Amino acid sequence: MKMGFTKKAFLIILAIAVIFLGLNFWGGQQLKSFIYDRSFNWQSFFWNQANSFIFGNKDQQELNKRLIKENQELLSQLADLDSLKKENQELHQALGLDLNSDFELIMAEVTAKNNINISGIAYGDSLLINKGTKQGIKKGFVVVLGSKVLLGKVIDVYDNFSRVLMISGKESVIDVQIEDNANLALSKGQGNQKVILDMFPKDQELKQGALVITSALGSAYPAGLVIGTIGKISNIDSEAFQKAEIEPAYNLNTLKTVFIIKNIIITNE
Repeated sequence: MKMGFTKKAFLIILAIAVIFLGLNFWGGQQLKSFIYDRSFNWQSFFWNQANSFIFGNKDQQELNKRLIKENQELLSQLADLDSLKKENQELHQALGLDLNSDFELIMAEVTAKNNINISGIAYGDSLLINKGTKQGIKKGFVVVLGSKVLLGKVIDVYDNFSRVLMISGKESVIDVQIEDNANLALSKGQGNQKVILDMFPKDQELKQGALVITSALGSAYPAGLVIGTIGKISNIDSEAFQKAEIEPAYNLNTLKTVFIIKNIIITNE
């Protein structure tokens, strides 16, 4: 196959450039100076032609830069779409649960867990989430997992993040009931990821493993959210009520995505 004219021209230009550069490098000082003076314009011409051949002209370079930039923007948009798709899938899964009420939810990611630090102040039994006032979060909003598991409620709100007090926090007191017998009691946070059941009637049977859920008695939390299960029971004769440990239904180590309940929409069927 015959060699194209363009390729031949490039090889000739390249060969001449190599000869000039070789003479510049190995020739004596006077020879170098002579050749440099006589060949400067030619070397510049040859280099520019070779550079243009390899990399394209200025317009082509600008086009390449623009295409690269547009490609990067498209990749970024695809990443955003993937993230939005994941969020929609998780929201759909959460909303698809068998709930008595439909919750208007805001999805958030957990950015810090348990012992967190905000402006030099340490907070135990707390979560930091990546949504704040700019995303519609308000103090008092309830935070759950998609499986109706209660994590706690928003206690501090900033522009783009919020602090969630977990059900194990010492300030956390929640009206609850035992699912299998509907007896009312209180869930109290003890700190250090510990939760107890308190104020349970002494004359009522309490079983280990029984499910503890939020009751309709209190107004701070929707009814039917899962707190956890009954652990070790304490029934002391001298005390007026039974107490028990509650094993939270969430795993702190695997917490990543949470849902903030913005509104409860009651549907009349």
